[in-house]
Amino acid sequence: MEMNEKTRIRLRFSSIVNYSAMVYRMLVAIGFIVVVARRLGVGEFGLWGIVWSTSLMLASLTGLWIFWAQRFIARGIKGVFGTSLLLCLAYCVIGGTIYVGISLLEDMILGWGLWYMLWGLPLFWLNVLGNLVDGISAVVKPEVIGFRGFIYETLRLVFAFVLVVVLGWGLLGAIISVELALLVSVVYGFMVLWGTRVIDFNVSRSLIVEWFKGFYVPLLNVIYGFLRSGIRVVVSWATGSEVPVAYLNVGFASQAPIVSAAGAATPALYARVLRKGGGGDVEEVLRIFFLLNGFMVTLFVFLSRSIASLYNPLYVDAWVIIVVVSLCAFIEGLMNIFGTVIAGASEVDREGVLSHKRILSSYLFKAPLVSLVRLLVSYGIGLGLVLFLRDNHLLEALAFALGLLIGAIAFLYWFYRVAKQSIPFRLPLREVGVAVVAGLVMGLYYIVSNAYNIVIRRFWDDAPWLGLHVLIAGAIYFTIWYLLSPWFRRILKSGLRLIHGR
Repeated sequence: MEMNEKTRIRLRFSSIVNYSAMVYRMLVAIGFIVVVARRLGVGEFGLWGIVWSTSLMLASLTGLWIFWAQRFIARGIKGVFGTSLLLCLAYCVIGGTIYVGISLLEDMILGWGLWYMLWGLPLFWLNVLGNLVDGISAVVKPEVIGFRGFIYETLRLVFAFVLVVVLGWGLLGAIISVELALLVSVVYGFMVLWGTRVIDFNVSRSLIVEWFKGFYVPLLNVIYGFLRSGIRVVVSWATGSEVPVAYLNVGFASQAPIVSAAGAATPALYARVLRKGGGGDVEEVLRIFFLLNGFMVTLFVFLSRSIASLYNPLYVDAWVIIVVVSLCAFIEGLMNIFGTVIAGASEVDREGVLSHKRILSSYLFKAPLVSLVRLLVSYGIGLGLVLFLRDNHLLEALAFALGLLIGAIAFLYWFYRVAKQSIPFRLPLREVGVAVVAGLVMGLYYIVSNAYNIVIRRFWDDAPWLGLHVLIAGAIYFTIWYLLSPWFRRILKSGLRLIHGR
């Protein structure tokens, strides 16, 4: 497959589109969570998290073949899309059966919720197809992921307002609103991929054999994604309650935009590295990461109490979970970038899965193994702490958040060191310093203005004031970047030229 204009990877353009989508998604996603959290009781909000977590957990198993599909399609192998689609459709049947079984188990543990869990089954199916679209787009047209995000988040909020607020459908309305938004965004993704001419419906038996012959390579990432997506399910099992999950929902709502900030650029970075990209690509992604995440981490840490009350004043005590999860998300975002470099730079499978011994000794296998060990350590810490915190649902949720943070800190350096060995690059210390300075000044503004003490009790009375403070602090943050970073000034000028069509 030659790299023509339709399949050429533009790192900066794709990253900017996906980052813009991420910022927009952050704002709209907050709107969705506010609608849901303020209209549902604590138990229903917790069950919503379990439904969503179960869907993501099972859908993550598609990584067993999408991992190889990405690498093969980037290298011009025919029949990849049709083979991947067939495997996804077959898994929808198998995974759907497993989903029903988990639903029955949750109903036994919680004593309610089976009907809502079963209504979430289409969420699983749509997430499977969404994973396929995003997986292929990541190495063909990465900006599609961002555009899908615009569509999904916008429709999710609109449908939630209609179904949950206007029609009063409660938890059922929240589930259906996400399913409708996912359906439209998945259809859009398929339509765009059709235009790139990478879609074919040929099925290759030899590809299936080869991918599953090397299943153990993505298996570690799949197990990691399975456990990471299923944290809320495990918490409900460990505590026997959906209430800790409600508190974790608040924290993870804040985590999503920070992790997405890394994920917005990694598809384009992965595609470039697979095509022999260099250290300059890595440094560019890191600069963008520190630019946006310096702003978001400061926002979530200093305004954690206000943000918790934004979702619902019932969750104001969960501010500490937001702080812990935000710091963890920042570190995980860095590890995602470094992990992308490690995986993309590996050449062990360039001619196919020929030697199991070589693969097992390569970082293509070792990196996901370390990720999995890190998550298991986090699980162990969280479950261990829960044993001493029985019947305090807030502390139970905090225990799992602390486990994730400790595990992330412990393994960050390993990913950084191996990524530098894979592709030599320099950490952009100037931009790191600018992010620290701008973040501290921004945080100081929140303290001096007393914005950190705002509690959102009546949404339309209090939220606009919080939004005004965020805008002012954002203006301060990006002004400092403009004054101190020549790179940011170049990016801004390039963006203005793009807008004016020059």
